[in-house]
Amino acid sequence: HGGNHLSPFIPMYDTDWKDVDVVKFNLYNVSFFLAQNLVLYPIDLVKTRMQVFPDLSSAHATLTPQHHHSSKFKSITNFLSECKGMRQEFKGVMKSRGVSGLFRGFWWFTIPTCAAEAIYYTTYNITKQPFLHTEIEHKPPPQIAHSLVPFFAAFVAEVAVTPINIPVDNVTQRMMIMPPQPKDSGIHIVRDIMQKEGFRGFFRGTGIHVLTYGTASMFWFGSYELSKQVLFSMVSSQGSSPSSATPHIVHGVSGGIAGVVSSIISNPLDVIKTRVQVAGTPGCSVMGVSPHPHTIDHYAFPLSALPQTLRKLYREEGLRGFGRGVVPRMITSVPQSALTLVLYELALSWSTL
Repeated sequence: HGGNHLSPFIPMYDTDWKDVDVVKFNLYNVSFFLAQNLVLYPIDLVKTRMQVFPDLSSAHATLTPQHHHSSKFKSITNFLSECKGMRQEFKGVMKSRGVSGLFRGFWWFTIPTCAAEAIYYTTYNITKQPFLHTEIEHKPPPQIAHSLVPFFAAFVAEVAVTPINIPVDNVTQRMMIMPPQPKDSGIHIVRDIMQKEGFRGFFRGTGIHVLTYGTASMFWFGSYELSKQVLFSMVSSQGSSPSSATPHIVHGVSGGIAGVVSSIISNPLDVIKTRVQVAGTPGCSVMGVSPHPHTIDHYAFPLSALPQTLRKLYREEGLRGFGRGVVPRMITSVPQSALTLVLYELALSWSTL
């Protein structure tokens, strides 16, 4: 661990990456990821379905004319509508597929994502380390520049796992939204993508994927490190010796803040990404994204097409279209973010050489 004093650049209780057994760290971290994913995957499945099928939430919206209400009332109404739509979709999936329906695509998602987890956190720390250790040479970087390091390192880490995550995303999201039919297993979906779209089909939506998850990753780790620094500064300013639980509380609260920030900022892009990736899937009629190949290149999704797609989504669904699935996303992302980062810090501290 770092020293007991509070450094303005490396918060106390941080584990130095140079002292970490990388293999042991990744074994701990991947084990934690598996346990979390088992609990939270069904909610992510419902979020995906709500983003693709707007009627899942809009069908449960209050039909009272909106112009009679304040914007605050509209926000509450929309939130309750999303909650009701989420509950109804859980019931619908259970009725049509049973409990197993809530875990469609689970192993197709989990197994390759375990490898991505190891690559992501290792890349993040390797990228971040040289910048942070300028302080050890008594040449502390400017505070603003230092604060941007986690944002940059997190974006680099996300790019590093893109070759794994995009194909996994494309297969599992189609499994999540397809209606029950004889040939709806992961193997059949993989074969269908290969036959209809070729190898490129697995990389549908690459541009919007990198933008969405790169943004989410930047603000997740960036806001986490900043929140952690602020909270540790508050603890240090109190003067009394912190308890052994203090680091875990700080990590958990900072992780929750990071989950909120990342979800709110990246949800509109996540809606577009999901619809681009599943457009043209059997049984799926996607609003806001045309499945015609000459309208939008689904494989690369050039970012120049993003403004056009955002405008189309706004015309067809209004501002609510950008918030599709935000309730189930917040329900999963905030506690998951808090727990993930507490366990991440534990894995680091338990893996010191």
